[in-house]
Amino acid sequence: MSTVIRNALVILCVAVCSLCILLMLTSIDHRHKVFLTLPLVGRIDGMVQQGFAFIEVSPSSTTGLGSTLGLSSQHLHGQPGYFYSSQRGHGIFGRGRNNVFFPLWYVILVFGLLAAFMYHFSGRFTLRSALIAMSVVAGLFGITVML
Repeated sequence: MSTVIRNALVILCVAVCSLCILLMLTSIDHRHKVFLTLPLVGRIDGMVQQGFAFIEVSPSSTTGLGSTLGLSSQHLHGQPGYFYSSQRGHGIFGRGRNNVFFPLWYVILVFGLLAAFMYHFSGRFTLRSALIAMSVVAGLFGITVML
């Protein structure tokens, strides 16, 4: 049973990596937007442009029980990018009051390492594998802080 769960998580991580690679390659000259409205949570807006992801959460003003999902894509036609024009001075990673932005390569790196870690290590979890995992997580946090 644990092998099935582990393989399912590996497939999920590889799917997330593949989706992020596809979004990164198509976001060079396109702006992709998605929004999701959930009851009791609010509206979650996501945008991918020029290799960056931008996520904003707005609190809900209604108490309805329905949820909505919307998708759109827009060709940029050489327009300056949102991240290069308005967020340039803030570095690669950033956050505002209700939003965050980050490069898609970081998501690919995290989920790729997670998939490799889950695939490589079997059901036995030793001190060695714990130290390796802790070193990888520390390295990823170090990259985030450094950038």
